[in-house]
Amino acid sequence: MNIFRLAGDMTHLLSVLVLLLKIHTIKSCA
Repeated sequence: MNIFRLAGDMTHLLSVLVLLLKIHTIKSCA
């Protein structure tokens, strides 16, 4: 198990979630 790969996957998932949240908030505001 590679810790760096795990950390990369976690940050990737986090960034995707943040992006989805931003899109959702922008759509609801508009």
